[in-house]
Amino acid sequence: MEAIKYLIGVGDLLTGYLLTYDALTMEFRKIKLPKDTHNCAVCGNHPTILEPIDYEQEVCEETAGRFATRDEQ
Repeated sequence: MEAIKYLIGVGDLLTGYLLTYDALTMEFRKIKLPKDTHNCAVCGNHPTILEPIDYEQEVCEETAGRFATRDEQ
């Protein structure tokens, strides 16, 4: 919707804000983004996060028996 609002020149844009939606509570939140991002770990002058982090890691054999998969439940 932001792109459409920008193209037709209608409404207030969310420049400098992040709009989030919580589907469980059906609530929107508008979060103000910082103007000074030179120390940002992703987009700053010297970024330290250079690629997405993969949180799906293999479970080691020692702990594999503690977690049941959906098929095993």
